[in-house]
Formats: sequence, structure tokens, C-alpha cells
Amino acid sequence: MITLALLAGGRSTRMGRDKLLLPLAGRTMLQHLVEVGVAAGLPVIVCGRPAPAEWSLPAVRFLGDAQPDEGPLRGLEAALAVADEVLLLAGDLPWVTTADLLWLCRQSAAEHGVATTIAGQLQPLFSRYAATCRPLLAAELAAGRRSPRAVLGAGNFAQVEVPAAMASRLLDVDFPADFPADFPVDFPVDFPVDFPVDRQRLIGP
Repeated sequence: MITLALLAGGRSTRMGRDKLLLPLAGRTMLQHLVEVGVAAGLPVIVCGRPAPAEWSLPAVRFLGDAQPDEGPLRGLEAALAVADEVLLLAGDLPWVTTADLLWLCRQSAAEHGVATTIAGQLQPLFSRYAATCRPLLAAELAAGRRSPRAVLGAGNFAQVEVPAAMASRLLDVDFPADFPADFPVDFPVDFPVDFPVDRQRLIGP
């Protein structure tokens, strides 16, 4: 069983406020992404924070940081301590859909998982990791390295190139100008994998 591990830690310094709690289509970006995972039929783990006050979605597990401010590799480590295989997803990708998650779930894995690439560049925060790669994580953390990209490079991962239309949706939001202030209320979580997103059109100039 593949579990969606949603990375929700970090300080959102460049955004100036907690970006995962920003309002998006009548809910928070965090809730939107959890709903995308649930709609894909995946168990969901939120890594890096406790459940927000008045959280209403059931069957979502929140894992706080055992060692805060140590980056996504710690979140991945925590998720693999409770799941056999995870689809690791950055928590600031509001354009990701169920079709994207299901596409990645269908890819054939190697010993340690599936590493996606865009234009040949590894995408560690949209890849699959099996529990068999936990020793790789431990070695990287012991060496003081915190990037999942190093794990992808050191392990036996099947590599698969992300389709171009999907790649247009793997755009994070770091600054206020990146955030879709007028995000469509009916923005779907399940549009086809070949449907490109024109982020400039959606968020405006």
C-alpha cells in the first residue's frame, strides 16, 4: 500500500506567513492537498506539524517533527517509520491533482522506489520511497546531509520522466506573488493528466 506523505513543516519565511494555512478555494492549501490524496484513494500522513485546530477530515495522520528544522529528509524518515512505501509530496504544490498521484502510483518501482525527473532533473518531492531505503536516509542524516535528492542518487530507484503537462503543475509557491489569490472555487482535484496548467493565467500578473 502506497501512502501519501505530505511535507508540511518549514517556516514559510519567504511567504511571510504559514503558506499551508493560506485560504485556497474555500479551504486551506493543506486541506486541499489532503483532499487530493484522499480522492486518489491513498492513506495520508501529514509530516512536520500537529493537526490544525478544528481539523475536520478523518483518517489523516499528523506527525510532528521529532527534530524540528531539519528539512524534508526528517519528514520522509518519520513517514517511512510508519508506512511501507510513501509517495512524498511537497506541501506547497496547489496544482497537483489525483491524476498526478495515480500516475506516479502506477509506475514500476525498483528496490528503493521511483524517482521522477523533469528535463532530466530529479524531483525528490514528487517521488516514491520504499521502506528499504531507510538505511540510505540514516546514512545521509548521519553525514549531516538533509536533501532527499542525495537519497535518490545513492539508491536503486526506477527513474521516470514526468509528462510535460504534469510538470506544469509541479510548481511550488514560495512568495506571495506565487500564490493564486483568486484560485477558482471549482478548481478540480481530478482533471486529466494531460491537462496543462497555465499558472500565469490563474494567478494573474
